[in-house]
Amino acid sequence: MLKRLKKWTIPLVLAVVSCAKTEPTEFVVGTPGMPSALTKTLTVSVTCDFTWNAQLADPSWGSLQLVKSETGGNVHVIMGINTHPEDRKNTLIITSGSQEYRREILQRGTTYLFGTDEIHLSGTQAQILNFDSPVPWRARFSDGANWMEPLTQLSGEGRVSLSLAAQEDCYLPSDRTACLEFTFDGTSVVPLSIRQDHVTVPGAYGVNGADYIYGAKAFPQLSRMYSTNGEFLTRLLNPESGTMVEISGFTLPSATGDAVQVSMVIRQEGMLTYTLKADGKILGVNDGMMWVQASSARFVIKI
Repeated sequence: MLKRLKKWTIPLVLAVVSCAKTEPTEFVVGTPGMPSALTKTLTVSVTCDFTWNAQLADPSWGSLQLVKSETGGNVHVIMGINTHPEDRKNTLIITSGSQEYRREILQRGTTYLFGTDEIHLSGTQAQILNFDSPVPWRARFSDGANWMEPLTQLSGEGRVSLSLAAQEDCYLPSDRTACLEFTFDGTSVVPLSIRQDHVTVPGAYGVNGADYIYGAKAFPQLSRMYSTNGEFLTRLLNPESGTMVEISGFTLPSATGDAVQVSMVIRQEGMLTYTLKADGKILGVNDGMMWVQASSARFVIKI
């Protein structure tokens, strides 16, 4: 009797294996959305009546959590915050049997989040930075806090509207920069550059609290001459305000750091209101312009 049972056992096992399912009859993968730089999890739906699996083409980019059921399930792509200005991409690969679906995962960069990769300031005019943050954030100036206005908001969550402005015009011979550093969700740090144009209009700036002398017609009269010893002298004159600036004691061509002498007189309605006599130095020379610092006064002249 035992011998008869053994003879029937092998054919029964082979019959079960031959009838096993090897391919899905239904296999549909959803289309991923386009998450922002601050989106940390993206879900892709899977409809499948057979065993399935998923992986990322670049596993260093993120991780997966698979939630499976008899009819399919979901793939949760754990991405983390994109701290780079550029968008980043990966490929989600889902397989079942011999079938395969590939779905591109694209996460936006911070340029899309902020609407720019650099804040451009002209003079002291404010620029408004708007963005939405689904996670807690904090902001600080990691560079340039000495010339930027204090931030209107330092932290928060949700809709953000920050006013960014310089405390004064840039009197340096080149644009100056600052860095606004955001920390999202306590750990992810995102820098945003700020650039302010430099002043190229001849005039006097920031003179001990006096009114700024600024504008296209600030100094309509300009005279230049050489002294007998070869030194160069330039005068900036504004007849309307009775202002005259005389800068002397240097030769051309000049270089950054060279010494100069500055004499400035301001008269309003015939009354003497301000005088300045001070040693100064050249901050820079570029494109026929010269930037000078003397005491707390700054001057831009054409040479």
